[in-house]
Amino acid sequence: RPRPRDGDRGAADMSSDGESDEGRNLSDLSDEEDVDSEEEEGHDQNQDDFIDLEEPLPDDGYLGDWSRAPELGCPTFNEFAAMAMRRAGVACTLPPAQLDKSAACPPLQPHQEAAIFLLHPKSPVSRLLVDHPTGSGKTREMIQVLDNFFYDKRPKVPVFPKEPVCRNFYAELMRWPSKYRDYFCCLRPHCAARAARCRDWRARRSQLWDISYLGDRELRAICKEMREVLEMKGCFYMGRMRRFWKDDFQNRFPEEPLPAAPLRALRYTSAGGRHTAIREEDGLPASALFKIGFSKDDPNVYSNKIVLM
Repeated sequence: RPRPRDGDRGAADMSSDGESDEGRNLSDLSDEEDVDSEEEEGHDQNQDDFIDLEEPLPDDGYLGDWSRAPELGCPTFNEFAAMAMRRAGVACTLPPAQLDKSAACPPLQPHQEAAIFLLHPKSPVSRLLVDHPTGSGKTREMIQVLDNFFYDKRPKVPVFPKEPVCRNFYAELMRWPSKYRDYFCCLRPHCAARAARCRDWRARRSQLWDISYLGDRELRAICKEMREVLEMKGCFYMGRMRRFWKDDFQNRFPEEPLPAAPLRALRYTSAGGRHTAIREEDGLPASALFKIGFSKDDPNVYSNKIVLM
């Protein structure tokens, strides 16, 4: 049976999509349109070989109190949400006039804190429209929101306009601290050492990593590795996690986080195209990612998914 494979060896804005034709042709994510088909190797029909992660959410220090919140859509909900943020000390201070470049990891800005606070498993908010200008740190917000749902068993599907923006998203995941970056670094220690610029990436786990020194070809290769690791191909079969894979990871990295579901960035054309296909022979999605959480009672493959656009 296969086991998780170890590796041997500037900020991007969500709305930026400029890249030369030559750069597009060299892209290592050019197969992003390909549907992630199921891996059959080592499959056993014994139900004991699979596991459904139902672990309780760990205490992440979330301070929101929504116990008396009105229902979503009520005229008073926005007022209650603003009050909940004030009580939790979220977005209550003015942003600094200048960025502290000496900090190991720059603090979140108030507008980022607000979005991250509202999109959390312990918050009643399940849909949110964020309207922030170019360069305001939307990608970091997305990473932090995804990190909030790291232990949620629904697949995570960030969707971007074009392939270069997908690649930039993975580059940003490499820069900013998150549980997803930790997970990737466990399975690709050489990539982690290069990005962190130290032999043991754990020494800089909580820091912002400057990857601007990496050459374009190497950065593209690392982004491709990250995409493959985070989509957890081979870790699930027919929508359920393989028990041997989970046990193997936790035995090798007992102190490290294991995501409850894959993360896969898609561009608009593929997110609404081949990845949504339903197979005629069994009525299931063709994509291994979209099998997770899928119910034949609801043919929408995006049901029971966490989608960020």
